[in-house]
Amino acid sequence: MSTTHKLPWTDALAAELTKLWDKGLSAREIAEALNLPSRNMIIGKAHRLGLPKRQSPIIYMGERKRQALRKLAKGRKEIKREAKQARVRLPTFGTTGSASTCQWIHGEPRERNFCGVQSIAGHSWCAEHYSRVFLPT
Repeated sequence: MSTTHKLPWTDALAAELTKLWDKGLSAREIAEALNLPSRNMIIGKAHRLGLPKRQSPIIYMGERKRQALRKLAKGRKEIKREAKQARVRLPTFGTTGSASTCQWIHGEPRERNFCGVQSIAGHSWCAEHYSRVFLPT
């Protein structure tokens, strides 16, 4: 069962809401200014008061803003592409593990980049990684 916030909307509080709404503040900003717990309370009361609807910032965005957002998105794609090209795999890493090679995984486990160096007889790791796993007492 959900709890709802009942607020006695006084005429003064409704007038303050109307004034802030007319200034163009967002419902979240108005809720903070009026010290209310939810922006939905503001939206509901604005609807009941018959205050004018706001234009969607997505639908009615100016052409200059739209172009700026496109440029920003294109720049992000280029950065991602450059980052993918800049990734370097170390030549000593193997992509598959075998019984005679070190099973130490470099990077993310799902990528399965094994060390690939000859392992110590009877163990799963090379000397370097064995020393990291088993610390001296």
